[in-house]
Amino acid sequence: MLLSLRTSSLALLLLAGSVAKAADPIVWASSYELAQQVAAQANRPMWIAFWPRQAYAQDPLPKTAYRDKRVQNLAKDLVPVFCAPWPTGFGRASKAENRAAAVWAELREKLFKQGPDARPPAPQHVFLSSKGEILFATPFLLRPGELAWALREALRRSGVQVVSQERDERAPHNLWLGELLRKPGRNEPLPSEVKAALAKLDDPMKFLRSWRESLPGVLVSDDRKAQQILAGRLKGARRGLVRSLLEAVARDADPSWAGLALPWIDYRDERMRRRAYGVLRELRPAKALRSIRAQYRQEKTPEMRGRALRAWVRVSPRDKHLSKALRQSLKLEAPVQLRLHATLALADFADRELAMVQLGQCLRDPNLYVRGASAWAISARQEQGLFPELERALEREREGAGQKLLQRALLGREKPQSEEFRRLVEELIRGVEKG
Repeated sequence: MLLSLRTSSLALLLLAGSVAKAADPIVWASSYELAQQVAAQANRPMWIAFWPRQAYAQDPLPKTAYRDKRVQNLAKDLVPVFCAPWPTGFGRASKAENRAAAVWAELREKLFKQGPDARPPAPQHVFLSSKGEILFATPFLLRPGELAWALREALRRSGVQVVSQERDERAPHNLWLGELLRKPGRNEPLPSEVKAALAKLDDPMKFLRSWRESLPGVLVSDDRKAQQILAGRLKGARRGLVRSLLEAVARDADPSWAGLALPWIDYRDERMRRRAYGVLRELRPAKALRSIRAQYRQEKTPEMRGRALRAWVRVSPRDKHLSKALRQSLKLEAPVQLRLHATLALADFADRELAMVQLGQCLRDPNLYVRGASAWAISARQEQGLFPELERALEREREGAGQKLLQRALLGREKPQSEEFRRLVEELIRGVEKG
């Protein structure tokens, strides 16, 4: 006889206690072995939450997404497992951290396929079937609506009936279907590593020679001194170096570094503003909303206005002023560059109903690159209800180039993590710029 999962989740807590903090609203399994038993018996998916050292206390996700009522209710129908490594060099661990490390020791080889000293990309949420097969993974930052989508999708893929998505739920920006992200990525450096890198960055002469080597290891930390040093270097640096540094921040940095980009979104050089918008899109700092919204109104060219709009949507996808801005930008009489960026922005827009309507219309846009952008956004959002419309759009597409774009966009339906799918955005932008 199958247990009610809501009962079995409580049983996990009674058997051994949660491995996360006592105040955590999610009931986490005390071991992976026990989670497997409960998942198999209840025929429910497992939710593996992997966190780096101390990030669980520092990251906004536990304070927002984990306390979202939808997330808490959906989590009761999954088997949650919390784990975190405690590498040498960080001092003594608490009892909770030791328990989380013990779960990590179970999962390190079984799931992540890594050795004792590995530090895989984190935070990362991995969803497994009741048999332990990988359904999908969502590395790095998640908003409440994205985590709710992930929990709901894990249940859907496991054959569990769930109520339909709520208005602000969408697939996470980083979604790996059928696999998880194992290769080293943005991992927290050891204190000794940060100290060594800072010694080079703090010296003006050493900075110019070694920033490419030293900076990546510092960017993944939230070290305030490092941020102050780099902010000072940006002020006096030549423009080419500033653009390179901003590009590195967008690619590698912890979200706490996002403030470095704000002084540059109103800089006279468009290339600099492109880099700054790129940082804000990747790191999504909520405090940047007013500045981006103001700069959006100041941008004169369709391209830069579109880039500002995409940054705006990424930073605050639920902002009440966005609907009007998107509708205006998506009108057929709007410049094609602006329409393209606005269509790409729909991939992150929180109002799912409006996004679906607009994406359906954009599939019929007279410009093939806008049609391609709509197809890309549909796949990025994993909008199951629009995939049939996307397939029909491919059937009626007469331009060979348009067919190729739609076919590539459809790759995201099964492999949104593929490089070919991810590169499509920049190719669409270049295509419009070339006319």
